[in-house]
Amino acid sequence: MRKVTRISLLILSLILLAFWSPWQSWNFEWINIFGIDSRDSYSGLKVKAFSGELEVFVDGNSAGVTSDQESFLEVYPIEAGEHNIKIVRPGNDGFYSEFERNINFENDVDVVIGYDLGPSLLFSEGHILTAKKSFTKGVEPTLDILSTVDDVDVKLDGRDIGKTPLRSIPIGIDSTHILTFSKKGFDTLEIEILPTEQSERDKLKDVELSLEVNLFAKPVELTAQQ
Repeated sequence: MRKVTRISLLILSLILLAFWSPWQSWNFEWINIFGIDSRDSYSGLKVKAFSGELEVFVDGNSAGVTSDQESFLEVYPIEAGEHNIKIVRPGNDGFYSEFERNINFENDVDVVIGYDLGPSLLFSEGHILTAKKSFTKGVEPTLDILSTVDDVDVKLDGRDIGKTPLRSIPIGIDSTHILTFSKKGFDTLEIEILPTEQSERDKLKDVELSLEVNLFAKPVELTAQQ
């Protein structure tokens, strides 16, 4: 039976923090859960561990450890520009792979990473979500979708929208949406995107989203294909 990982990307709400600040009207406990702060003129990084513990390094310096028992590790402030982000399992004896990427950070926008590190990138699973302001006004958000393996089939709310990479996919804000990623030899990944409240989805106008996904390989099926 195939494994389906469903990740609720309410973390998109974290990105909203960079663009709007109606703090008084938001539930304070909800704010605490997602680590909401006024971003001023810096960026931030939020990392979610899907299993076990992960240690996060920014430009070679340890920024802390998070686990699947916690919400997020939040790293703030980060100056705008390119930074090296490395994520490892603490005390890794070489069995687990490491995530390392140079990522560009923009003022007032958080980068959100969720990962489960396995023995190699092929046997790891996760996503990287970034956002930036668009140059248009009053339009609904768009989404770029990338994947670490080529030609992943993507469905939006059960409708085929093509294979990765996909560019500038319109995302309606009248409801939440389900993205489904599938490819033979890999576990299917489902991601629910957009906040549940309409008032919060309305704030996603004029935002360009970018999502990169990494699918977990099925060892038996990969062996059979060779």
